[in-house]
Amino acid sequence: MLPRIALMATVETKAEETRFLEEALTAKGCAPLVVDLSLAAGGDVLSGEGKRARMAEVAETTSARLAQESVDGAVAIGGGTGGQIALDVLRSLPLRTPKMLVTTLPFDPRSALADDAIMLVPTLVDIAGLNGPLRRALLQAATMMAAVVADPLEPDRPAVGLTALGVTCQAADAMVEGLRVLGHETLVFHANGYGGAGFARFAREGGFSGVIDMTVHEITRYEIAGVFAPTPDRFSCAVDLPRVVLPGGLNFLGLGRLEDLPAELRARPHYRHSTLFTHVAVSDAEMDRVAERLATELNAARKATTLLLPMGGFSNEDCPGGAIENPTLRDRAADILEAEAERYRVERLTFHINDPETARAAIEAITRNMAD
Repeated sequence: MLPRIALMATVETKAEETRFLEEALTAKGCAPLVVDLSLAAGGDVLSGEGKRARMAEVAETTSARLAQESVDGAVAIGGGTGGQIALDVLRSLPLRTPKMLVTTLPFDPRSALADDAIMLVPTLVDIAGLNGPLRRALLQAATMMAAVVADPLEPDRPAVGLTALGVTCQAADAMVEGLRVLGHETLVFHANGYGGAGFARFAREGGFSGVIDMTVHEITRYEIAGVFAPTPDRFSCAVDLPRVVLPGGLNFLGLGRLEDLPAELRARPHYRHSTLFTHVAVSDAEMDRVAERLATELNAARKATTLLLPMGGFSNEDCPGGAIENPTLRDRAADILEAEAERYRVERLTFHINDPETARAAIEAITRNMAD
């Protein structure tokens, strides 16, 4: 049987492009199912609340339809309006379904893609009539989709979920290797305000056997400052899983270019993480705030949960001589997290978060919790 591919577009305005992609998918051995995302405005240009309501209605109706269809993959063509509708529909499909959006990228897609593996095919030119660059993009999309669905992968087995950043990557590397030796596959998520959304989705959909939430930096973004994808269950998604938590990145704000920061933030201890990002130390009051929030989240645990506190430092520059070293902040966090512990166990370690001993302690703790 030929792979069945949902082909979505606002056919009212993209009929020629839709037809071209439909023929390209057919030529590649797929069976396209054309799904019209048009707003059915009768030639009128909708705007404001009426347009947004109609977009939401089309997305909801289409998502419900595809939930009843048996499709092996989905590809959409879209600019501003069609692209946003298509993203909502693509996100409603199962995580493992191959998904693709051919788009001019007139919007920032990071939040929409944070918890889904949607492939993007940038057209550069607008989707407004066939031409050489657009034909090439559509042919590339058809070729990639046909290749992806031609050889379906075996289902994933549950793995250990691990959160990390560059500032905790040494610990992450050691944990991945140590868990591999014990026969566990590890899924690592970049805790930069967007990776946590993928982490939460895998947790919701049964992708984890256990969790080492080593880098809880995203809580500083939610509570204080920094960009992020809205993920209300980032710290509650694993309450029913064996879990080990560490305060990785709890000690700084992940902000933009140093030149763009206000003077009051530049006056704090900080360093350039890269040309685009600056890490700024949290204040005492901010540390209290994020530690209390983390304690509240951990107290919702329904499975064995261990909090490890590496008192030698919470990130790579929180160390002797480091740009944002601050033992007092660590003590404040540890005191709050210990005092408020009800549904989780707390262990203080003398090591830095990136020390090998911390990785070993985390592996021992998750092994013990998974056995409970």
